[in-house]
Amino acid sequence: MINKNPDSQDMYLVTSLIIKKLSKLVDYISCLEPDLEASELAAIVAFLIDGLPQVIKSCQLEENIHRMAVSLKNRRQQSSATTNNQ
Repeated sequence: MINKNPDSQDMYLVTSLIIKKLSKLVDYISCLEPDLEASELAAIVAFLIDGLPQVIKSCQLEENIHRMAVSLKNRRQQSSATTNNQ
């Protein structure tokens, strides 16, 4: 979960990452269907994003997401502890 009061730097980083990943998705879809207009690309991307929760459930990815989240949190905590000990 994103901090309820993220600072502007956090939001910039999150937004930048999302834009980069969505751009790659749009590029991929454009390669599959090169003649799409922007609104058609947007509709496909929206459809995919809306369907992600169902894909996560049907592919039983919840546990993988949980393990990844725990791993990322542990790395953050280790990094923070290392920084505090210096």
